[in-house]
Amino acid sequence: MLKFLGVVFVGGAAAGLAGLALGAAAGRLWEHIHRLRRPAQQDEAIVGLPRAAKGTRTPLSIPPEALPPLRFGVGDVDVNAYLALAGLSPRADDLARVSAAVEKTINIGAWNGDRLVGVARILTDGYFFAALSDIVVHSAYRQRGIGRELMNRALGCTPAGVLYIVARDHSAGFFHALGCERGSAGFTMQALAKTTAAG
Repeated sequence: MLKFLGVVFVGGAAAGLAGLALGAAAGRLWEHIHRLRRPAQQDEAIVGLPRAAKGTRTPLSIPPEALPPLRFGVGDVDVNAYLALAGLSPRADDLARVSAAVEKTINIGAWNGDRLVGVARILTDGYFFAALSDIVVHSAYRQRGIGRELMNRALGCTPAGVLYIVARDHSAGFFHALGCERGSAGFTMQALAKTTAAG
């Protein structure tokens, strides 16, 4: 009886280890394929903004080693440069409202010379609350730490040292890599509140 139990236990353990090894190999293969496909899928990924239509921006061909030191600053982001970077083309009759909206946020920019290559925008009441409105880095400048630096500077502009972030699915990995904590829940309200028995 003990011999039978020993054989069953050893056989089960061996099968479990084989399954674990097979699962790990399949997981590595899946991750490798996903990493190869990700740049094409995230070419125009912009947090908090609609994706730009393909072909609306001409990618810059700057090799990583040729990138000069960038200049970062708060408050002097040109609205037209921001719209071009984000791939947004508002109607002419909306430009005044767009400009007013951008002026109401804290705008942190990254420049390569005179070219705006990254922006983080923060919406805050100046005391209680600060939220990331959006962050965008030109596709040719990604994977170089610009988004990380913009986020660090954004956190430095918050009144209470907490920056609230609503991330789309395609950008969640970026915030996870920065060490941001996932919130418990989030909602959007786009219709009048429902009435309930409680009033």
